[in-house]
Parts: sequence; structure tokens; C-alpha cells
Amino acid sequence: MLVSPVSPAELCPLCSQGFVVPKHSRYGPFYSCSAFPRCTYKRGSGQRRTRS
Repeated sequence: MLVSPVSPAELCPLCSQGFVVPKHSRYGPFYSCSAFPRCTYKRGSGQRRTRS
């Protein structure tokens, strides 16, 4: 679960064409532009992954 929710219509602050969407990688959750790979905007979710 992501810590800071974003509004469904939040435009990307870098390209203003895509939307900021939640994504998940092996390093944990983050937010990224839906226009990837044309736009490389991303930000962390504020969560840190802990080792099991």
C-alpha cells in the first residue's frame, strides 16, 4: 500500500502530458509518469522496504 495517495488526475509536473500513477518495483512502491519512457519523472512513496 502506498503512503501518500495522489489524485487520479494529477498531471506530471515534468512533462504536463502524462499522469502520476502508482507503480511497484522490487525496491518498493513509487510514483511515476504514465508517459514513461518519454518522460522520466518519478518520486518515492515515502515507504522503505525492509529485509525479511
